[in-house]
Amino acid sequence: MAICTSNPLKCSQVEISGTGISEIHGKRVVVALPREQIRQVTLCHDSSARHPFSQYFLGYVLLIFGMLGLLVDFLASAGGALIHIGHGEFVLPLIPITHWVMIGVGFWLLRGVFRARYHLLVETERGKRKVFFEKNANIEDIQRFARMAQLLHGYTIDLSVLKKSSTPS
Repeated sequence: MAICTSNPLKCSQVEISGTGISEIHGKRVVVALPREQIRQVTLCHDSSARHPFSQYFLGYVLLIFGMLGLLVDFLASAGGALIHIGHGEFVLPLIPITHWVMIGVGFWLLRGVFRARYHLLVETERGKRKVFFEKNANIEDIQRFARMAQLLHGYTIDLSVLKKSSTPS
């Protein structure tokens, strides 16, 4: 089979050519894996977090401390001990705002851990690397992309994750 090296294939932010596999954000190449180092390519579907346990722990701690702080702020202000405002004075309540920001950042971190997306797990000589598709990538486009990568560039992409998700339980 003749391998074409000139025409790169692109799906979402993943590009496959005869010279390698890349992840591109805008005009910047984030991950570039040369073909000669690639051993195996597998399509996977899991969390896009780089360190999911750390991100989960930090998000949980921020969420809990933000909620507890907000509860303390509410109870203190109900008793009148938190804010003493004189006539005509404007005081920005920085402590409650900080607690709301902590809650928001905590939710954002937790959402990032639980949001799953498709990516290519590329096993190379130097270890495994993840090359992510966009969050809203269409699975039919990814399947078509994998078939074209095999036909044009000779890459074999393991799509067994799709078979597992389509079988009834």
